[in-house]
Amino acid sequence: MSYFHVLSGGGGNATGGAAAAGATPLNGPTVIDDVEIIPLGSGGEVGRSCVIVRYKGKTVMFDCGNHPAKSGLDSLPYFDSIKAEEVDLILITHFHLDHCGALPFFVNQTNFNKNLQKSHGDDRDGGGDAAADQGVFLSNNTGKIFMTSATKAFYRMVMNDFLRVGEGASDLVNAEWLLATMEHIHTIEYHEEKVINNIRFQAFNAGHVLGAAMFLIEINNVRILYTGDFSRVPDRHLLGAEIPMRSPDILIVESTNGIRELESREEREYNFTHKVHEVMKRDGKCLIPVFALGRAQELLLILEEFWEEHKELQHIPIYYASSLAAKCMKLYQTFVNAMNDRVKKQHAHHKNPFVFKFIHSLVDLKHNNSVNGANPLEDPGACVVLASPGMLQSGLSLKLFERWCGDRRNGIIMAGYCVDGTLAKEVLNKPKEVMSPDQKKMLTVRMGTIEAISFSAHSDGRQTRDFISELRELKHTVLVHGNANAMRQLNDKLTQDFRDRDMKVYSTTNEKAIRIPFDMERTAKIIGKLTTLHQHAAPGKSGPGPEEGGDREGRLSTNDPNEGEEDAPATRVKEGDFVSGVLLVGRSDQATIVHPDDVGLFTDLTITKVQQAMLLPLPRYKSALEILGVLQRYFAQSTMFENVDPVVETAAAGDRVTRIMVSPDVVVEIKNDLQADSLAASTAVSAPFLSQTVLSIIWNSSRYSDLLADVTCIALSKLAADPVLDGVAGGSAAHRHQQQEATLPVDISGQDKIFRLKCFHHMLSQFYPFVTTNLVTGACTVPLPDGQVAQINDCIDLEVELQVESSTQRHPLASGTKKLIVDYGSVEVAKLNNILKRIYLTLFPIPVDNGWCDCGMIHGEEPVAD
Repeated sequence: MSYFHVLSGGGGNATGGAAAAGATPLNGPTVIDDVEIIPLGSGGEVGRSCVIVRYKGKTVMFDCGNHPAKSGLDSLPYFDSIKAEEVDLILITHFHLDHCGALPFFVNQTNFNKNLQKSHGDDRDGGGDAAADQGVFLSNNTGKIFMTSATKAFYRMVMNDFLRVGEGASDLVNAEWLLATMEHIHTIEYHEEKVINNIRFQAFNAGHVLGAAMFLIEINNVRILYTGDFSRVPDRHLLGAEIPMRSPDILIVESTNGIRELESREEREYNFTHKVHEVMKRDGKCLIPVFALGRAQELLLILEEFWEEHKELQHIPIYYASSLAAKCMKLYQTFVNAMNDRVKKQHAHHKNPFVFKFIHSLVDLKHNNSVNGANPLEDPGACVVLASPGMLQSGLSLKLFERWCGDRRNGIIMAGYCVDGTLAKEVLNKPKEVMSPDQKKMLTVRMGTIEAISFSAHSDGRQTRDFISELRELKHTVLVHGNANAMRQLNDKLTQDFRDRDMKVYSTTNEKAIRIPFDMERTAKIIGKLTTLHQHAAPGKSGPGPEEGGDREGRLSTNDPNEGEEDAPATRVKEGDFVSGVLLVGRSDQATIVHPDDVGLFTDLTITKVQQAMLLPLPRYKSALEILGVLQRYFAQSTMFENVDPVVETAAAGDRVTRIMVSPDVVVEIKNDLQADSLAASTAVSAPFLSQTVLSIIWNSSRYSDLLADVTCIALSKLAADPVLDGVAGGSAAHRHQQQEATLPVDISGQDKIFRLKCFHHMLSQFYPFVTTNLVTGACTVPLPDGQVAQINDCIDLEVELQVESSTQRHPLASGTKKLIVDYGSVEVAKLNNILKRIYLTLFPIPVDNGWCDCGMIHGEEPVAD
């Protein structure tokens, strides 16, 4: 049971109180209290984008790419740094290999899809219908992979092409792995919201390439935005990246360009066409390495328009040289509705911008494709060729570079980002010679034009700063997908620009975790019968606190232990009330608080109760009325349990068990042994020593019932005293003294009595340093701060008498006497009473060492033990 403080009325919201955490299942997910971000790739580098986010036992993987400058297994992210079976969700931002190329390996060669034993059930949760969230809910027997439908359409094509021409690709993918991976991929569209295993996520347009998405996830009310590759600048066919309506708490953003600011679209288009035109004027061949999908389509649109405007160039062919050329153009024509308004308008007027007049598809050099009867690449005349891949690491673009790099008439224009360690990056340094990627031959470079004009559609420094400025509530920014120098410069710039926000910026390194603490204030809905409180405390009198079934101020309770709710006046929950209930956490961590009786109504949970019992055999026969009298007298003296009124339950005919109802959840069963008399007649043991009555204290476990059962056991323990002494009604003073002491929980005569007095003195001295205790008389004197003096006689017997205007009152927990020549209404006396009650409830204090007391003890002559 948890306690909650109501912050606002009407709607019934409350802050989440402390709730016991459930046991972690064997082999269950690692629970992370801080948000943990681990780059498995793209930390201090561009390539193999793969970022792990962990929070509250949930694990999300953003992207799963390979490194374009490496081959085979060396190009993979550092998957060994995580437990693949703990990954709940993989979100792929777009179809470039450095963001998705390692996915088949991860799906098929790790434990990602061997996590059938994960303790996520069938995605049902404790929220029931009342706490259900809007959205699509999928079972989570295995991890899920999501990408946009456009990305999925291109993904198979890109991976098949990679398998065909990529160096070392067979280590990362084969036809069987790719097929199995495709079966696990689900689609999500822009602005669509889904929920998987309490992880809420939504996709937003990222620009960059067709179908590219940034993902906003929410775990336990913490929002994290992962941008992937994004661009805020619209181009000829794509919209710029959008800004989510809700600001994230954490932003994971690319830092590809660092603080560098790119040219405007108009400037770079002019520079690009101008350089191409220069090569054409020299009757040369212009090579433009590009990825088959993405920027290639933007460049084709630019060249088509430029050729349309320059008739002197229209006799020069433009080739789109890619094995994917024809297929990808069909897909681009299919997803026109995912593009900008300019393309949509053209399509509405039955003009598809991707049906070109001056551009021809060229599948492969091996196929000896021809245009007008001749092999265009063997033609000595001018031409423009867009060929993949974009970094000259293999394929058509590398073959064409090797063939053309030694001719001064020719040129090469790098239109995308070039990763360190690739041939494309090396060529931009304009060396005289370069080694081929296979290290088999040295290539002489004499090209007259070697230029880099970026159409990479990556965010630059200004775009990133403007993007962050729109995210008003952002407090943490994590940089990925950038080399170490660019990342450091951007980190410094963002820290300076947003210092007024106190925003923290983090640079990343592969495999090094970043931990961000979050202590979120949570709200919860109150539903069902818990929305009505029941008052059981008398006016002007404090009721029980949370431990006793009431609220922390003792006013109202939703779990009255003694009275039926139908008998108590009801009132609606209002601001400032404390309520006690069961906290249910829904699918997206939506919290709901219900009365324990309503758990079965609002959830599919099976409700069980833990029942405990304690047996107390009595030395001789005790009637139910005697036992009831002991309990009634005990509880009548208690302020803590003043509402407890034990009653005998009417027994059914023939029932040998009598029951005393202490509360609805605490029962005392009385069972008498009818054969005890006959047993006594046949033995030499006197009948009073036979256990003729057995008490069973039975209760349904809860914090309140456990405490009430403990006190009930204490009250009944007096009945387990020596039966001979218990029956003595008169006799000598020694017998009467023995009778009195025999009713105490322990034998406190002799040295044991001194021991208890010492313990009592030591405990009381913690509150009153000047207390004095006489071990001979058992008297304890307590000077109170208000100048009055309290006299406690025989402190081990805590029955007290208070002398107030010649009247006598009894201390609520008294079993001895205490004389106070003070006003009982004094604040200090009331404080002393509470302290005495606390000492009494300890019953058997633990002794200290021989130096137990240094203050005020009048040792005198200690009594001799009997």
